[in-house]
Amino acid sequence: MTFVFGVVLVFITALYIEIYRAGQKDERQKVDAIVVLGSAEYAGRPSPVFQARLDHAASLFQEGYAPLIIIAGGQDEDEVYSEAGVGKVYLAKKKKIPEEKIIAEEYSLTTIQNISRLKDAVSEKKLESVLLVSDPFHMFRAKWLSKKWGIHVFTSPTRESPISKNKWLEFKFVNREMVAYFGHLFFGL
Repeated sequence: MTFVFGVVLVFITALYIEIYRAGQKDERQKVDAIVVLGSAEYAGRPSPVFQARLDHAASLFQEGYAPLIIIAGGQDEDEVYSEAGVGKVYLAKKKKIPEEKIIAEEYSLTTIQNISRLKDAVSEKKLESVLLVSDPFHMFRAKWLSKKWGIHVFTSPTRESPISKNKWLEFKFVNREMVAYFGHLFFGL
């Protein structure tokens, strides 16, 4: 029993380290599209976390890393706006990115749905590679899911998210990512 507990503890520790390390890597390079994974919107405005992701994507776009931005994120039944729609308006109006350079994927509500829909967009637009933008804690699982779906992906986490600036909150989100990863790995969730 002690051996099994030890193996599980080593596996969990290794996964935690991998999630943390993945969030520290910025693999930015020229790609066909920048993909922003959605986060909350508040009455038509991006939440601080979502705004940090959008600002980072805008910087990457303006620096010439990709000619297109895809924003993922739908809306719950009780919401008026989709995350992707809010993100598109924000990038067009606040960051002066041409609307025709922004695609809003407005139907996905979870990371796995984001990546599934991304696979469709990659195929439809004949994209060779994408640069994922999200919070550091999210990079490991998002990249893992993307590779699982056959998407050639690089990551560029934002460093300005309120979550990243609060170590206790970041620790909680890393733990959430570990649970989600186990759910995907062992139960196909």
